This record gives sequence, structure tokens and C-alpha cells, in this order.
Amino acid sequence: MDKQTETTIRLDLDTQQLASHYDIMSDYQFGVGVILANMLNISPSERVLDIGAGTGRLTCYIANIVGHEGRVIGIDPLKDRIDVACKRAQPNLSFYVGDAYDLSSFDSGAFDVVFFNCVFHWLHDQDRALRECVRVLKPGGRIGISTPSRDHPFYPFEVKKSVLSTERY
Repeated sequence: MDKQTETTIRLDLDTQQLASHYDIMSDYQFGVGVILANMLNISPSERVLDIGAGTGRLTCYIANIVGHEGRVIGIDPLKDRIDVACKRAQPNLSFYVGDAYDLSSFDSGAFDVVFFNCVFHWLHDQDRALRECVRVLKPGGRIGISTPSRDHPFYPFEVKKSVLSTERY
């Protein structure tokens, strides 16, 4: 990312209210994540790590795919989102505050699948995050990344940008 397009991410601005609202309004990300999960061919009994799990909607969906013999862990740097996600916890599904740059709490080769759904573009050191993913993946494991495209902008963002660019705002 060049200096003109670099964005400062403020993790301290999240609140329980925003996290709960995000959970209700995250249909787009969930839909993209379902497509990503299908492309990754996630199967019963696999171990999966969701980096940037947010409130855990997609993570919970994937826990149902891997079944009781599988295991899914979701991490996110925002405590309020993890608090919402923890309400979805089940025997094969857990959530922790954490980020893509430090996966040291997981053993090398611990996961069959690691994925980023609609979060990879927010990472300032993508190479470092990918190195951590490779370390925690089993040999032959799969990494999945879904991210917005400049060539195919997300329609609601375009509407918001258009509205906010009018003289009134």
C-alpha cells in the first residue's frame, strides 16, 4: 500500500454496541465466507483457523461442517467482537482475542485450513501474517483469502461514497 492510500486502523474504537450491530449487518461478509469455505472444500473432522473471525457467524457455520470430530478456532483483535462470538461457542468451536501476526499460541502444523474472510486487506504486514499461517498449517494444508477488489467495488460502499460526496455532507 502506498502512503496515499494507507489507512490507520483504530482497534480501540470498537464497542459492544458496534460489535452487536456488526453481527446483525454482516450478511455480505458471511455470504462471501460461505463461498470461500466451499472453495476450500472444508470437510468433516478438519481443524480450521479463522483469522479475523469478528463475531463468529462464519466460524460457527464452519464448525457445523467439521462436525464433532473437527475443531474450529476463531481469533480477532477486537475483544468486543470476540465477546459476541463466545456466545456461539460449542465443544468444537472456540474464540480468542488474537491477531494474524502472532499465532504462537498454536503449534506448528496444527490446522488443515487457515483463512481470512474480508480482513486480509486490513493487514499492514501481509507477508508476516502469511508466514505465521504457513507455520501453523499441516503439510498440504490450505490457506483461503477473500478480499474486496478495486475492480469490483462493494456496492453499498459506492452508494455511501456517492451520498457523502454531495454538497449537503
